[in-house]
Amino acid sequence: MLVRDCMTRHPVMIDPRLSLPEARKVMVENEIGHLPVVDEGNRLLGLITRSHFALSLDNIDSLDVWEISSKLTDLRVKSVMIKKRQVIIATPQTTVEEAAKMLSSHKISCLPVVDSEKVTGIITTIDLLRSYQEMLGLPTPGIRVTVRMPAHEKNFSELAELVSAIGEKDWGVMGIGTYAVPHQPQYYEAVVKIPGVSITEVEQLVATISDLTITDIRSIS
Repeated sequence: MLVRDCMTRHPVMIDPRLSLPEARKVMVENEIGHLPVVDEGNRLLGLITRSHFALSLDNIDSLDVWEISSKLTDLRVKSVMIKKRQVIIATPQTTVEEAAKMLSSHKISCLPVVDSEKVTGIITTIDLLRSYQEMLGLPTPGIRVTVRMPAHEKNFSELAELVSAIGEKDWGVMGIGTYAVPHQPQYYEAVVKIPGVSITEVEQLVATISDLTITDIRSIS
């Protein structure tokens, strides 16, 4: 899956000349936490997030309520936004794995999506969570089984056997994912979503494949 498949298209964007209260109003009215800042051609200039609306106590401690209001009104988006050169971006062709890595490594919660220098979308941690749910078949009822296999030179041949056996049964696979078992590098686990079968049927099938152990199995409705 690529970013273009799960990003928010045509995101709300703002002009750098807006005041901070105006930008906050746009954010509240649209129930969003990030606003790409663009020029008239939708080219990225910067990014503003909820954190930009938090004033330091050092800046307001000696001000009364009217002075605080005036200070906020005088502030323009262009003076507080994250500048373009500091904004981490994705393209429509970026994979969701790469996007997740960028969000995690930079400790941020969104990536403006830029194509031919123009902002065409935005992808957030929520968008990525939805995409992973879809890849694991969460919207579809079925049996979710987690199987453990040894990490060795056989390169997940046990998982290939399981998928092949599922095919021979004329069952379907709605989602699949693998990951290294935390703190146990000698093992990998795979999560497989199989619709239209029972827990007993899946348990019996897995039992026919050597070196596969069920660590979790449940019905998802």
